[in-house]
Amino acid sequence: MAGHARALALALGALLVGGPALADPDWFLHPFGERRAYVQDWLAVCEEDGAGPCRLVRSNQDSRGPAFDSRITLYLDSAGWQVEIMDRGMPSETLAELRFAFDESFLIIATRQDFVAGERRLPNILETVTLTNPDLIATLLQAMRDGGELVITYRPEGTGDATAIIPLRGVTAGLDALTQIETERQP
Repeated sequence: MAGHARALALALGALLVGGPALADPDWFLHPFGERRAYVQDWLAVCEEDGAGPCRLVRSNQDSRGPAFDSRITLYLDSAGWQVEIMDRGMPSETLAELRFAFDESFLIIATRQDFVAGERRLPNILETVTLTNPDLIATLLQAMRDGGELVITYRPEGTGDATAIIPLRGVTAGLDALTQIETERQP
């Protein structure tokens, strides 16, 4: 009887914190050859059928059409975490600073020396920056784990609205899943 009570308590606890999908995402093979899993509001992707680099992505749809209005991508490889931020209209080449606010109480500011224009593999991609400061990245990821919503604002504003709102539901489970994969790859 005690075993059944413990199993019921564990199952109830799993439901209250988001269910078993949070602890072990349901991976599937995408037609692009990537291993993917949905982790609440986030998509975990590992290239080369799971053997290649992994990333955790949250994209926001543009209400005016099929394009994405904003996206944050968290990459993990043997060098550690990298963060890319895209927002429609963001002037990545002339951007002076990024501000990261969490639940209206926690703010991190990144200045020009903390990021570069473009994606990590393609520096000529518009409206995108890649964070380069490892201490900033570590602080940002911890705040994302602890927060419920991330609001990214930037200066100069450019042609966009200068704000990207990122829900954080599932980010901790996604970060943990990718960390586990990378740890298992270590010799």
